[in-house]
This record gives sequence, structure tokens and C-alpha cells, in this order.
Amino acid sequence: AVVIGALLLAGLYALFGDTVLPTLTRRITEMFNYVDRRAVQAIVFLLLLLAASVTDIKKRVVPDLLCMLIALTAAISFHPEYVWGIFIALPFLLAAVFYGGMGGGDIKLMAAAGLVLGLPAGIAATIVGLSLVLVYSVLLKICKKTQVIAVPLVPFLSAGCAVGYLIG
Repeated sequence: AVVIGALLLAGLYALFGDTVLPTLTRRITEMFNYVDRRAVQAIVFLLLLLAASVTDIKKRVVPDLLCMLIALTAAISFHPEYVWGIFIALPFLLAAVFYGGMGGGDIKLMAAAGLVLGLPAGIAATIVGLSLVLVYSVLLKICKKTQVIAVPLVPFLSAGCAVGYLIG
């Protein structure tokens, strides 16, 4: 089928010259241009964040593969200035090094998400995510009257990243 198509295209090109190939190229480009890259990126990004959240809740681990896929999501609708967003992981890294209690998955997730969000939306995502975990911890302490020792952070950070993506 491919060979027959190529022969047919070559025959049309021989008959009509420069008229067919530019028109065909333009039509193929138009055919794939209807896809809004930002919408595709949003769907993939949000699904990967959901997968990371579920994994963190169930196993308390964020697989490296998910973090790499989130980072690669940045390529769907790439903006060079969004590379600075990787620095939103820096406070998480510093907190883990100096205070402990934070997993490497949280750091890698925020670095990967920063590539998708960019720095301003990444900062907003961090603020929203950490605010959500703070509210959850306070409510948990009030309702259960117990000290909150460890909370899976990724679901809250993912919610913040979703908000950051939507406002960014």
C-alpha cells in the first residue's frame, strides 16, 4: 500500500509538477495542526500527576519513570523560558538535606513539574500545594487530636501543580 501510494504520488507530481507537492504538504500540515498542543500537554500532565499521587498514597514512592515522563511532557508544548521552573525543586531539596523527612520523589516530581509549569506558575503550584498539606495536617490534628507524623506530599503538590498549570 505504501509503495502504491508513493508511485501514485510520484505520477501525480510528474503530471502536475509543482502544484501537487506544495498542496499536499500544506494539507498534511493542516491535518495535524488542529491538535492544540497545550490541551494535549494538560491532559498528559494531569494524568501523570494523578498516577504519581495514587502511587505515593499507596506505596509512599514516586517512580523515577513517572518523573521522567512528566519532564518529557514539557516537550509537547515547549517554551525555553520554562526551563527555569526546575528551580522550584530547590526549596524541597534544601529542606530534605537540612531537615530530612522529605522523600526524593517529592523533589524529582517538583523539578519535572517545574519544566512544564515554568518558574512563576511553579512558585504558585508550590504555594498552593504546601498550603493544602498545611490545612490537611491542621484539620487532621484537630479531628484526631494527634500529632501528624508523615503525610504523602505528592497528592497535595499535584493539586498545586494542576492549579499552577491552569493559571499559568
